[in-house]
Amino acid sequence: YFANFSQPSSAVTVDWGDGNVEEVTTYNSSAVMAYGFGSLLQKHTYASDGEYNISFSGPNKYKTTLAWLPLTDISNWDPQLAIAENSNALIGMFMNSSFSNEAQTQLESWDISGATSLRWLFQNSNPLSEPLLNFFTSSFNPDISSWDVTSVTTLDRMMMAQPNFSQDLSSWDTSNIGNFWQPFFGCSNLISGSRTD
Repeated sequence: YFANFSQPSSAVTVDWGDGNVEEVTTYNSSAVMAYGFGSLLQKHTYASDGEYNISFSGPNKYKTTLAWLPLTDISNWDPQLAIAENSNALIGMFMNSSFSNEAQTQLESWDISGATSLRWLFQNSNPLSEPLLNFFTSSFNPDISSWDVTSVTTLDRMMMAQPNFSQDLSSWDTSNIGNFWQPFFGCSNLISGSRTD
């Protein structure tokens, strides 16, 4: 899947990595999630299990989100390219996705400087119209303590319902963040820290 909350304003071309290339102008599925809000989805079915390299092109390539995907390798996904187009580009980027250990390690070195919103970035909202997907046995617990969040203004539900997340984020400079609405709700193992004002 890839998902967003509105139809693309211009076509997005998706290479699904299995020989199928699709120009998307209208999403073909939707999901109603917990808390009552919904996402529009592009649903694709693979003929067999395996690892596939998914790529996007077109004017809206940085406005898609990688929700509901079992991610094994995100080394070619540069957040700075998306942030340069839109400082809010990371909103909901990985909602309900799962990560292999390798993909989690790749997240740790991400440069998100300049991003203004991390809303719903890793939120596990348990969609009501889709089964909860558990692709990997590894727990979601990347060490993102080195992320530069100085430009971030909202952490709204960033890590909501990720009970295995337990990293110490006390080094984050959160002085510009005004929206702290439940960013770590359900993170029962989170190491506590203090806000830097």
